[in-house]
Amino acid sequence: MFDRIVAFFYAIVLHLVFVVLLLMSMELMSKVNLPNQLTEIQAITVDEREYQAAVQHLRSEKVRRETEAQVHQQALEQEVFDLEAEKTRIARQDLEEQQQREEQRRQAEQEAKQRAEKQRLAKLELLKQQELLELKRKADEEAKRKAAEEQKRLAVEQKRKANEETKRQAAEKKQLAEEEKQQAVEEKQRIAEEQQRKAVVKRKQADSEAEQQRLVEEAESISLAEEAAAQQRAEEARQNAQVSAEQRRANRAQQETERKQLISKVREDIKRKVKNRWEQSPPTGITEGLKCKVRVYLIPDGSVGDVQIIESSGHAAFDSSVIAAYYAASPLPIPKELLNEFKSFNSPFSTE
Repeated sequence: MFDRIVAFFYAIVLHLVFVVLLLMSMELMSKVNLPNQLTEIQAITVDEREYQAAVQHLRSEKVRRETEAQVHQQALEQEVFDLEAEKTRIARQDLEEQQQREEQRRQAEQEAKQRAEKQRLAKLELLKQQELLELKRKADEEAKRKAAEEQKRLAVEQKRKANEETKRQAAEKKQLAEEEKQQAVEEKQRIAEEQQRKAVVKRKQADSEAEQQRLVEEAESISLAEEAAAQQRAEEARQNAQVSAEQRRANRAQQETERKQLISKVREDIKRKVKNRWEQSPPTGITEGLKCKVRVYLIPDGSVGDVQIIESSGHAAFDSSVIAAYYAASPLPIPKELLNEFKSFNSPFSTE
């Protein structure tokens, strides 16, 4: 574009120089030729009419030349004007082309920025998805780890309770056996004392054979009756001890059954209260059939201290809403005598 402007400028300068030279030559010719012609006319003897005709001819020629020069000058001026217009058009066209190129460059830059922004957002979204997947993986691993630890703890707890129950039953059997043994010892001692007393009686009655015979018969009769009575009492004591032990076992079984029923009722009450809290402000976009399992930790006064997801539903918003519902339901409906039982416990939750 710069070369075109320079060439156009040179063309204008050359035309101007040409016009100036033309005007100067015409002026010079008008100044030189006219006196020479007049001199020649004066030198020749002519009449006045010829002289006036010659002068008029020269003047007409001068006017014609001046008119031609003026027309030529106007043509040059028109050409200059046309050149200026062309220059303006070229400049305007160059400006429009430059503006168009600038607009194309700006659009290209804008499109490049948009592509870069899209790529940046895509990378951010990819990183976000990767971070979410990593968080979910870690949460799943943590939930599995806690579930495994809980299962291990429950297994240890069940084994401990089984061992305690075995020891308790063994202790009861041992105590019952010791009680029966003690009763048998006491009965034998009583029988021995009775036999000793009978022997004393026999010795005191030794002076009289008849009396002795009577006493012997009486003693034998008494001995047989008392021995039978002693055996009866021992059997009754054994049976009573057995009945007492069975009654104690039945009472403990009844208490354990009632305790389990109460625990089951408390669990249902907890689920009901938490479900009511959850239904007051459920998260949006929740479908039927979602379920999860949480581990709840209570503080000594029965309030909820911590809630952890041990089996996720796969829906983060649903899991969070369940945790919030447990906190909102605090304190949970747990009797004081069962607070130790519910110090930490697992609880399932479902939208059904």
